[in-house]
Amino acid sequence: MKPLISIIIVSWNVKDLLRLCLRSIFLYYNLDTVEVIVVDNASSDGSVSMVEQEFPHVRVLAQEINTGFASANNIGARVATGEYLLLLNPDTEFFDDSVLSVVSLFDHNPRIAMVGPRLLNADKTVQPSVRRFPRLSDQLAIALKLHHIFPSMRCLDRYFSRDMDYQKQQDVEQIMGACMCIKRPVWEEMHGFDAGYFIWFEEVDLCRRIVSAGYRIIYSPVCSIIHHGGQSFQQVLGYKKQQWFLASQSRYMKKFFPWGAVCIHAVLSPLSLIEAWVVQYAKKRS
Repeated sequence: MKPLISIIIVSWNVKDLLRLCLRSIFLYYNLDTVEVIVVDNASSDGSVSMVEQEFPHVRVLAQEINTGFASANNIGARVATGEYLLLLNPDTEFFDDSVLSVVSLFDHNPRIAMVGPRLLNADKTVQPSVRRFPRLSDQLAIALKLHHIFPSMRCLDRYFSRDMDYQKQQDVEQIMGACMCIKRPVWEEMHGFDAGYFIWFEEVDLCRRIVSAGYRIIYSPVCSIIHHGGQSFQQVLGYKKQQWFLASQSRYMKKFFPWGAVCIHAVLSPLSLIEAWVVQYAKKRS
């Protein structure tokens, strides 16, 4: 019997958080309902052996190199057998079985392709998880770190969906990749994530393609999960993270923005890298 939901977790050097995540899954869900697939991106902290020893019913796909978030999710999806795919970060925790309520939303309208739950911080306050599609102004502001200096810029209010009511179920443009539930036929129609993204923007790209194809993306508070946020990449220095971010941002812009915008981004990207290097250097000196 095939499971209803395939939970795909891409993990990299977060063994303790991954253990908490898996424990929370099997506290509320059984193997008749879900299958769990962990794609380990060449961790060096013993994550693979921990899963194999403590969760023998979890399928582990150990990669020899870090293939990136998008590629690893695609690898997991190829072996998944569930009717729905739940793409889940390892720094998340369930505290009830409300994911089943998310799945029931797909029955309400055949055009609903993806649902994102309410994400909560560790203290269970609401964590912003919905954004609108990027525009040149907001992406340049973020690349140049202007959002730290001028957080109330109008373009950022729009991009970060600061008018979002997280108590209300509604159609949205994009949801955070920490937890997204998608119909398998739609995932296959979209050919999954664009593996050209190593990290960042892969979920934005997928959401944009889904909406462009005429499907709907729903945010719903019927399900809530805890998301600790950004744990894997706290291990990476700021300059390297900025390189990854700019590369993914550039890829997204080349696919969806006019070439004039792409050129402006290319000209200003070195300044963004200089800023990241200066900040990293200052932190080392302090």
